[in-house]
Amino acid sequence: MAMRACSILSVAVLLGSLICVRGAIDCPDRCICNVKSGVYNCENAGLRSIPLTMPKPDSVKELLLSGNMISFVGAEIQPYTNLEVLDLSFNHINLIFDSVLGGAKNLRVLKLNSNRLSYINPKTFSGLANLTNLELRVNDFMRLEKSVFQDLGKLVSLDLSRNDILSLHKDAFLGLSSLLTLDLSGNEFEKVPTEALMDVKALKSLMLSYNPITVLPSHAFRLLRALNKLSLIGNKIKVISEFAFHGKDGSELPKLQYLNLKNNKLTRVPSKAINSIPSLETLDLSINPIDMLEPEAFKGLDSLKYLSLNSMPKLQVVRSYAFSDLMELEELEIHSNPQLRLVEENALLSTPSLTKLVLYGNKLSSLSDNLLISRDSMSLIDFRDNPWDCSCSLEWMYYYLWSRLNNKTRLQIEAVKCGMDSSNFPGQRIVYLDTRNLECPTAATRLNPEPQAKGFDHRIMVGIIAACVCFSVIILVVILYKYKVDVLKPLRSQIRYRTHKDSVSEAEIAGGEEHEPMAQVIQVECVKT
Repeated sequence: MAMRACSILSVAVLLGSLICVRGAIDCPDRCICNVKSGVYNCENAGLRSIPLTMPKPDSVKELLLSGNMISFVGAEIQPYTNLEVLDLSFNHINLIFDSVLGGAKNLRVLKLNSNRLSYINPKTFSGLANLTNLELRVNDFMRLEKSVFQDLGKLVSLDLSRNDILSLHKDAFLGLSSLLTLDLSGNEFEKVPTEALMDVKALKSLMLSYNPITVLPSHAFRLLRALNKLSLIGNKIKVISEFAFHGKDGSELPKLQYLNLKNNKLTRVPSKAINSIPSLETLDLSINPIDMLEPEAFKGLDSLKYLSLNSMPKLQVVRSYAFSDLMELEELEIHSNPQLRLVEENALLSTPSLTKLVLYGNKLSSLSDNLLISRDSMSLIDFRDNPWDCSCSLEWMYYYLWSRLNNKTRLQIEAVKCGMDSSNFPGQRIVYLDTRNLECPTAATRLNPEPQAKGFDHRIMVGIIAACVCFSVIILVVILYKYKVDVLKPLRSQIRYRTHKDSVSEAEIAGGEEHEPMAQVIQVECVKT
């Protein structure tokens, strides 16, 4: 009996051990299975397929399988019925079987980036009614067919960037009524997929960067009246229609605030096109072969706050009134333009809100002080890396920089130097120049009337003293003339007195005391005179 009990106990212990071992085996090697939180992490675990056995698969909320060698998604995903996040990025997936994902009714985020997918159909994502984020970046898609996302009515963000997509079926986005962000960057679109975009009327952010698009025709973004951000960086755009940002009914994109046209082939500012976007706040035209910023180039952009015009290989001149009437403009960047040699003096006229002006890395040798008159609220001015000609015409910059020198701005201000080819002070820091050595014929315009600066020009003080002296002399002459005071009369009397006295002295020497009465007569006569 005792032996039988012992045998039963041994079997129980063995079964318990097996259960424990099984529990340990259920979480694959190199995986971390947190049953309590529901996060199962199998990233870079060397898996070739989705694990068939996991502890409590129906309790898994996040299944992280990126960086493995999984080649397809099949029935093995179906036990994970309560998934909320599924990450299958950086695998070798080229096939997703129809409807196998539909059992995960609570799935919100699905990441399939950096795989080998080239085809999806309407059943690929069927049943995922609660999906909000879908990432298909860096796959092999060349075309998307009709209604492939039709069941994704709650999808908010869709990333299709860095594929090889040439075209979209006009109903490719059918059913995406809640979509807010769409990334189509890094594909092979030669034109804006206007018809397909008509089904995403709620869209707020559209990225079409790094495609070979050459023309933006009229009404290219029709019906996207909620669009807030449009990025077209790195295309080959040469022509933008005057009505590119208009709907067919003639109305503009009323909520567009951000437009990025950086790194295209524009040779002129597309003034007529962009001036029809009154809500625009941020505009970037950097890295375009524009050679001149013409007067009123940005007229009509009444809400514009941030403007970037950097690294433009052919830009040479910024004309007067180029930024006129940009009443809300706060930050203006015009830097790293290798041929920019002239910013005309009235270029910034009527930009009262400007607080940041960045002009570093150009070829500017001079600059009019009119650009900065009455701009005491400027928080950042960057003049570095320009070949400044430190002559009298730039004396104002010395005072201006000194007035703004403090611990916060020191490094930036001290980096503003005279050009190496400057006839005066080559390579020297402008803020520490001794302006007396400039020998300017007249004092240059000074934006700071009382700079407490090293090398203060004492010629101004000398001029003030001289003016005071001249003024005093003039006042004295006027007073004398007014009261007809003969200032020379006492002097003439003194001269006659001394003349007579000298004559008497000679007579005394010659004739003794007999001439004394004559001397008295002469003295009386002088007094009467």
